[in-house]
Amino acid sequence: MKKIMFAAMFVTAGIVLTAAEMKWEDFSDASVWKLGRTALKDQDMANGLIKFNGPGKIYNRSFRVFPAVGNDPYKKFTGIAFKVTSDGIGGWGSITINAGPRDCAYYYFPLKKGTFEYRVAFGDMAPAKDMANPAPQVLTAGQLSGITVGDYWAIGQNNYRRPKYSFQLADLRLLDDIKPQFVRGKHAPAKLDGVIAKMKAGKAVTILCFGDSITAGSGLQDREKDRYATVLQGMLRKHYKNDMITVRSVAVGGAHTFQSIAWLDRDLADGMPDAATMLIGYNNRSACQSKEFYAEHLTEWIERFAMKTGGKAAVVLIPAVQGVPRFTDQQDMADATREVAAKFGLETSPIDEAIAKIGPVKYRAEYLGDAIHPNPAGHKLFAEVLFKTFAK
Repeated sequence: MKKIMFAAMFVTAGIVLTAAEMKWEDFSDASVWKLGRTALKDQDMANGLIKFNGPGKIYNRSFRVFPAVGNDPYKKFTGIAFKVTSDGIGGWGSITINAGPRDCAYYYFPLKKGTFEYRVAFGDMAPAKDMANPAPQVLTAGQLSGITVGDYWAIGQNNYRRPKYSFQLADLRLLDDIKPQFVRGKHAPAKLDGVIAKMKAGKAVTILCFGDSITAGSGLQDREKDRYATVLQGMLRKHYKNDMITVRSVAVGGAHTFQSIAWLDRDLADGMPDAATMLIGYNNRSACQSKEFYAEHLTEWIERFAMKTGGKAAVVLIPAVQGVPRFTDQQDMADATREVAAKFGLETSPIDEAIAKIGPVKYRAEYLGDAIHPNPAGHKLFAEVLFKTFAK
């Protein structure tokens, strides 16, 4: 009886919410939303929706007091639902659910032409900070502290500028019965042997290189030609006499592990790869991320990648590499990478060890374009070490 009465209480714009749903935000008051430190204008919110224009902006709403979602701070929720209207231009939008310093959930969604409803479990969302737990399975109403629409990212894969985009978001609801598709500890990548066998057999193979600005090729005059993904592709094609081997970067300058988790659907949107490499950590350490959170987020990325590729794609981890003067500060992250790799039985490509043998003075003088980013000789060095992993 209580369930029926509860459902009947929430009627908005002619829609009767089910017992498993609760209206959270009706987008009726622009004054409670902020663009930076400036309040949104009324034209950015009307008729029960918020109008977002990006890139490089975020719209924030913070709850200073317990949000009125049924007046029960202990009510448990497992996800959200919302509707998005878009012209289909601009690729991807995002929403973040804030629930304190450790529990926050970050979700990227495709901007398809038309109006679509998204229903997503918190457990299928990414953490939203370097020191945040993997997205929670359950949040109570009393934990909910804010909503963020959009993000600051003005660049996308390989540091190309994101085009201008817009979307309308409406009908934001909390769900208490949705279950995540992702289950931790259930998914593992394929072995690299199968990928090598396909390359030997002359079959088409795609390898995606994930990571941050080091992988994206920041500082290179000709990124498409000189980044290590392209150089590795040439080496593998020559070695296997197979021109159907494709190696391409999907890296983003400034990326952290938690963002790589959130971007997985976008990064895999052009087709499933046979293998992936991951080199990340420099920005994580700049944000003072601990070894433990780094390992946890890296594990989350591996397992989610394995789930989304059906366990058919291999993963090669590259331990966090040095910069100059930051030549030893990331050794714990490199160690964590190897520990995570051992847990899954994955190959690692020891670029950090090759750099250590060169030494900081020579590495800075001959292989870096600045204190962090490899020059063409540095990318060639990375490709040569990776080649030894993929060429058996």
